[in-house]
Amino acid sequence: MYRCFYKIILGLLFAVMGAERSWALYRGDEYKPRDYQIGPEYFMDRLSILPTIESLLWYRDADNAYLGSAGSYTSEDLFLIQNLKLQHGLFPETKFAFNFDMDQDYNGSYEHHFLELDGPTNGLWSAGLMGEPMARKEYADIGVMAQRKTEAAQARTEFILPNFVFGGKNADNAYYLKNPYNLRFFGWQPLVTGLEVFVTADLDFPSETDYVNPEFIFSYQSYKPAGGVIWRVADRQMIWLEGQYENTDKARNGYDVGDPKNFHTERQVIQGRLEYVCGAPNSYRSTLGLEYVNFTESNDYPNDSTSTYDLDHLSRIAYGTFQMPLVALLCLQMGVYVDVVNHDQDYLDNPKETEQKAGWDGKVPVALVWNDKSFHAQVGVSMEIDEPKFGGGYVGLTVIF
Repeated sequence: MYRCFYKIILGLLFAVMGAERSWALYRGDEYKPRDYQIGPEYFMDRLSILPTIESLLWYRDADNAYLGSAGSYTSEDLFLIQNLKLQHGLFPETKFAFNFDMDQDYNGSYEHHFLELDGPTNGLWSAGLMGEPMARKEYADIGVMAQRKTEAAQARTEFILPNFVFGGKNADNAYYLKNPYNLRFFGWQPLVTGLEVFVTADLDFPSETDYVNPEFIFSYQSYKPAGGVIWRVADRQMIWLEGQYENTDKARNGYDVGDPKNFHTERQVIQGRLEYVCGAPNSYRSTLGLEYVNFTESNDYPNDSTSTYDLDHLSRIAYGTFQMPLVALLCLQMGVYVDVVNHDQDYLDNPKETEQKAGWDGKVPVALVWNDKSFHAQVGVSMEIDEPKFGGGYVGLTVIF
């Protein structure tokens, strides 16, 4: 009974948090430019803040879990991801689920809090309806899902439909010229003993929205497939290999062709990561890894040439961490991250803002880590090693309940 009550309280808490922060904005409706800069150290900083591979796998396999990670890029920017999933049986062969996800992509921060009602069709397959009734009406997405889950593998597809009450119901008197559709997929499948593959996709198909009161038209499309391999080489030894791709295009066009807020962003990202993990999360543990990032983005402001810029970024990151037990389940973790970077943010008509770097960046994070079978927490700080300055702080939390 207490576990059920705990789930309900957590669900309501995150629903309120999500509603107060951004009203669960639909991911295709970020009609403003990104509000933070991608600097030379961005990808190295992000990598050191991300949850561990073990935390990702624990969250993936659990029915009820929380996964969160937060840290500072600079004194102005905060990286924050949160994921919560809860489910509880209602009627025979029917369950209620709550899924909350908050993350930061290159458009900015977004969050969803989906309520879901599932009805199994047999022991393996289930289907359900999902929606965001706590969101503002113009962003209350409605969708359907289908899932197949066994002890060894699982796959899940979500199809988010156009908003059924958008036209005439929003404060901007906006309506869709081309309806937004969002398809999300996740699946993983063992191939042989110790070897499994996984695939994910987040696809926002082309949409176009006419905002009558602010007097502009916003178009958006984004495709983000990813996949990888998990190889359990031996007991307490694992290799994680993943690759990601993004192709995003979004534009704001005002009714007035001279509107200074008009912009057009085109972005392509290729990202790959290889990590070797040896040891146990609550004992001696070490990692070695490589990450490659090729980021290309053009940001055109047709009526504000001083804000127009092109960004080309190439990161080649090598890193390692070592963890040793201190007392009970408390461990000390240290790491080294080095990025050989080429960064060129070029403002053609505003050379004072141009930022270029070809060289290397490095940081050393140090953290206290606590692990048991259903709880992982860490608190850490980091220092720069290419120059003497504070490198930021970070925290992480994973709970299985």
